[in-house]
Amino acid sequence: MVHYTPKQVVKMSVAEEADLTKEQAKDLSEHIWNDEGKRDFVLAVSGTISGRKAGLNNDREQFPQIGDLERGKIRVPTLLVHGTADTDVRPDQTENAAEHISNAEVIRVTNGTHLCAWTDPASADIQERIAAVLNGA
Repeated sequence: MVHYTPKQVVKMSVAEEADLTKEQAKDLSEHIWNDEGKRDFVLAVSGTISGRKAGLNNDREQFPQIGDLERGKIRVPTLLVHGTADTDVRPDQTENAAEHISNAEVIRVTNGTHLCAWTDPASADIQERIAAVLNGA
């Protein structure tokens, strides 16, 4: 589909990765489509999904079985980026992680999808903050 209907793939990606209104999804899809870097990113990621279906299904089965992740033992500065419309990771999971990780910083991206760090209109700022954290700032 990436090769034959790329614009549809972008729309489907937005629809599958977030809980947005039709208008919000349309606007974000157009934003991604009109930005070559974001469009290429979404198409590249989407092109890998079909080969990972068994692994994704396994993740869905295993995640509810995960016990204590010992997040309280994390001592390094931690940046959590979460799109508020993300349908893959619930907001309460990010909030829980932030509560248990000392030194955690949370960036909440309003109406952001699971891929908001790369596709949101504010993604350049998000990526700049990610780079700063990785560089120790």
